[in-house]
Amino acid sequence: NKAVCRKDASNRKWISYCAETHALFCSVCLAFSKSDNLFVNGMKDWKHVHVRIEEHERSNAHEKKTHAFLLWSSRSGIAGLLKDNQMSARREQIKKKRLVLERIVDIIKVTGKWGLSYRGGFDSEAAYTLENTTADHRTFLELVLLLSKYDMCQKEHLTHCIEKSKTLHKAGGKGRGSLSSFLSKSTVNMRIDIICIIIQETIAEDVREAGIYSVQIDTTQDIMSKDQCSIILRYVTDIVHERLVALIDC
Repeated sequence: NKAVCRKDASNRKWISYCAETHALFCSVCLAFSKSDNLFVNGMKDWKHVHVRIEEHERSNAHEKKTHAFLLWSSRSGIAGLLKDNQMSARREQIKKKRLVLERIVDIIKVTGKWGLSYRGGFDSEAAYTLENTTADHRTFLELVLLLSKYDMCQKEHLTHCIEKSKTLHKAGGKGRGSLSSFLSKSTVNMRIDIICIIIQETIAEDVREAGIYSVQIDTTQDIMSKDQCSIILRYVTDIVHERLVALIDC
């Protein structure tokens, strides 16, 4: 164990041990070296193990193979595995996905601004049902369908999602599989949570700048006679602000 560690306590990750031959190997040299050396054939000089390891680590051969490994590692990502035409196609795909997601987020923001419910009956929320114009897909999906009539990017994405969902449904599959539709309740809820965090951070920054604030707590019952507690912050900048920061079930 001491041989694996340097004087600065960092590990020599290139060292590999073979229990069968009771020898040390250099994994970097094994992968990139075309010639033999002590740590390619297996180092068994345990009496001078520290000396041999330091000699190998300082050698030009090991240094060159380390550079080769780092160069290979930097190219082993997605960009390094794809050809130029594939990378261009991937960049275009990412660009389209971002444009679609921007429109989805705007629809979520508008729906929340109006105070409308996002989802509806579960029987009309699946992507393969969106071609049915007689069904009530509720606010979020109806706005998505409306926008797709006038936006080619949204229309292409929606058409792709519907066809993939229909194929998966006919095959008896459940869920979306590997399809990224951005239309599921999980996507909507995730974006709402993110927007909520951004709003809370903005309010917190305004309160810090105001310096003085008050907290108002009020409870009321919903239609199920269940108490809900609203927490409101009041503070003054150039005008008086009242901000609802939380709604808690009691």
